[in-house]
Amino acid sequence: MKLHWKIIIGMAAGVAVGLVVNESSPVPAFIKTPLSVVIGPILGPVGQIFIKLLKMLIVPLILASMVTGVARVGDIRKLGGLGGRTFVYYILTT
Repeated sequence: MKLHWKIIIGMAAGVAVGLVVNESSPVPAFIKTPLSVVIGPILGPVGQIFIKLLKMLIVPLILASMVTGVARVGDIRKLGGLGGRTFVYYILTT
């Protein structure tokens, strides 16, 4: 099976489980209640750990990409223009 299909199936499964486990979802109570009691406490901490790990990776990844970009420029004069464009891009996307 190709990777894009695996990703789509995983996303659909995540949406389905999220709708069933979430207390404020529009899924009927007879479907939601038994599963949310069992699955919710298990998946809650796993999701929090996953988000914290992603946040932990953001700063080193950005720093490494900036250092690699500066190192590949080669000419110091080009670095000023690149720095200016990077700053403008940063401000616009923030």
